[in-house]
Amino acid sequence: MRALILVLLLLASTQLILLTARDYAPQELEVLPQRYDADNSGVASIALGETHACAIGTDSQMKCWGDGTYGKTGHENDADYGDEGGEMGRYLLFTDVGVGLTFSDVALGLDFTCALLNDASVKCWGENEHLGSSAGASDTGAKGDGYLEMGDNVEVVALGYWNATAIAGGSHHACAIVNDGASDSLVCWGQNGFGQLGLGSTDTIGDTDADLVSGELPHVDLPDRGEGLTQVALGNSHTCVLWDDGKMACWGDNSEGQLGVGSTDDIGDEAEEMGDDLVLVDLPAGRTATAIEAGEDMTCAILDDGSLACWGNGADGRLGNEGISNEGDDPSELGDDLNIVDLGSGLSVVAVEVGAATSCAILDDGDSETADTVKCWGLGDFGQLGTGNGNSMGDNQYEMGDYLETLDLGSDIHATAVEVGDAFACAMTNTSMVKCWGSGADGRTGLEKSGATGDESGEMGDDLAFVQLFMPEPTLDQPCDVEAEGDPLDATSLDSVSSYVGNKTATTLTSESCAGIVYVDDTNQAPKFGVYKAGKWALENIDDLAVDIHDVALTFDSNGLPHIAIMLDAEPHYYTKVDGEWTDASLSASWAGTAIDIEIDGTGDLFIFALDSTDVAIVRCTAASDCTDPANWAEVGTIAVTSGGYGLDSDIAFDGTLWIAYVDSTEGDHEVELSACSGTCGTIGNWQQVT
Repeated sequence: MRALILVLLLLASTQLILLTARDYAPQELEVLPQRYDADNSGVASIALGETHACAIGTDSQMKCWGDGTYGKTGHENDADYGDEGGEMGRYLLFTDVGVGLTFSDVALGLDFTCALLNDASVKCWGENEHLGSSAGASDTGAKGDGYLEMGDNVEVVALGYWNATAIAGGSHHACAIVNDGASDSLVCWGQNGFGQLGLGSTDTIGDTDADLVSGELPHVDLPDRGEGLTQVALGNSHTCVLWDDGKMACWGDNSEGQLGVGSTDDIGDEAEEMGDDLVLVDLPAGRTATAIEAGEDMTCAILDDGSLACWGNGADGRLGNEGISNEGDDPSELGDDLNIVDLGSGLSVVAVEVGAATSCAILDDGDSETADTVKCWGLGDFGQLGTGNGNSMGDNQYEMGDYLETLDLGSDIHATAVEVGDAFACAMTNTSMVKCWGSGADGRTGLEKSGATGDESGEMGDDLAFVQLFMPEPTLDQPCDVEAEGDPLDATSLDSVSSYVGNKTATTLTSESCAGIVYVDDTNQAPKFGVYKAGKWALENIDDLAVDIHDVALTFDSNGLPHIAIMLDAEPHYYTKVDGEWTDASLSASWAGTAIDIEIDGTGDLFIFALDSTDVAIVRCTAASDCTDPANWAEVGTIAVTSGGYGLDSDIAFDGTLWIAYVDSTEGDHEVELSACSGTCGTIGNWQQVT
């Protein structure tokens, strides 16, 4: 079967199209149907970004779904999860950030995810400039969207000797409350165009080693108030903290008054704005905050009397002030005049969440015999308010207070936590299961569809399905050889930028029989790599060489590590992944040629075969060597080519024999020449031409 798959892959190598199975494979090889009787509980907490979501289980494991851009869902590809069948439940893989590490908390941004782990460290993946680890310098892409980039290869955020106790994510930045055993401090990283990192500048922090101070990220300059930090909350481009005494302060973008200081001046982007110069939010007299939240250009605080204050951008009624006016951008809108959201008589606010123009609160009526309820207001165009229509609420009179509908999650179902993203929301329920509604774009609601839910009648309550996570259940294996079974085969286009893509292509299989491919882009100067794993293709750029590529070759070792050989006009190059990142060695110019191939023998030694018009050079790097060091590649010897060799190929037989094949165009005749080695192939005398 392995040989059959190789033949099919080689047939596809003239174009960038690979073959996958239709859905009518033999019955015993069909993808198993979802086990709807499996345990779908076991969810401990949820978190939403703008377009993706994550859930942590009671066993401290985690699954993520939704928009996969930049690999932020951690599946080692950039595919969306949750918008099609066979992507959720037991098909949705657990997030892997390293051996022995489990999840304590998670924070999501627009294009990244950060996790607080059981060892008090923080790891982030997604778009590079938000990782806080110098893992990806500018222009190198992302972490988590490519092969072997997760697990132990996810770097820790550079917090030094400080232990993280809490994390939060904004659209383009993240923060962690850290403690050294004596006091709390705050570390923030990511974009900083409005001073949201609180460093008195607008420089992005965390994308290069130059940002580190004595090996760690700089700390936010907070006033010395003698109080610990209770919470940090991040909006699009602003940051707020809550101290243990119930006082709060915000900095960053203030274009809509979201900092609550009675102006629209940004704070934290210049010197002498942080530290003891930082202005505290003016709350109503005698009131303190017990919890804070920040969203798209707005901020909310639950006060110690159970009321809710919100300020900032008032568009779409998100502030619940029955209008669209901003609050907090003028001194007359602070203190006792701060906007207090009316959520109904006799109700106190237990929790609040703020997303992109939408807010939701969990409410308590004071009766221990009744369950808490949820009300949502603001933008409702995709049903994210859960009211069975697409109307916004809170921007007109008679829409708040007792007029505001209570969210219906179903019979005997109530929310214990609620989260809000961009046009969707999710609730953690008393059943330890999750329900999501609103826009299903990119699979963000996890309902295996891309359409909206909650914008029409008959979609909420008992009609709203639980998100299939099956946290206590093992994930279903999706072996690649199943995809190769059946007849006929479908052609799947992987890269269609232009008809020139893939003019140079090599294909092979991993040790798990999953297809791999290396090819060139439409300029013939940038090699690209792809692998099929767990039902999805992942494509990534290897390098941009800025010179024409003559040939490419690919093999995988028994651990699934890719090894790539590329022939340029001046010299061959070798590539592999080290800690999840592509690393290369520029090899000797004496091995330059027109064609190249690569193999691994039974001992783990790497062999590169380089063909020019006069000979085939055999080059070896032993298994015990670092093959990214050019000095560890040595020439075994050469096999003479009579005249004008081309069309090089190699393979390993079942008995371990290494074979080389090429075409010799002696005196106009085109003959296939073969050479083989079945002994110690690091000695040229063991290579014999076969007639």
